[in-house]
Amino acid sequence: MNIFNKLASLFPSKTSTVQQEDKVSGLHISHYLKNFLENEVLNGLDISSEDFWSSFEKIVDEFSPRNKALLKKRSDMQTLIDEWHIKRINDEHDHSEYKSFLEKIGYIAPRSEDFTITTSNVDPEIKTIAGPQ
Repeated sequence: MNIFNKLASLFPSKTSTVQQEDKVSGLHISHYLKNFLENEVLNGLDISSEDFWSSFEKIVDEFSPRNKALLKKRSDMQTLIDEWHIKRINDEHDHSEYKSFLEKIGYIAPRSEDFTITTSNVDPEIKTIAGPQ
């Protein structure tokens, strides 16, 4: 089984039967995902499954509130966008009005000043050779 099929099998579709879950370090984890990580990903790495799950739980705890807030913001914006289109369903599209609306709701950020990004300590082959590394 190639890696893509393996990963896809860890996330069954909503129509599939309910999958088994294991409780690990306070998290409910798919049995298949837990087995895959512990037996194939972590195998050979210098990370114990206990350290991995403990660290993963800390990351989930730290970022879940922000993630939920961002998902709510996205949903609220999508609702406004849907309402805007429904209200104008029979109107001809006005690009400038639409762009102004998207800027007003924060979907499009105001143009920033010009800026420069620099890097340091980059391997020469990454810095000088174009294409996938």
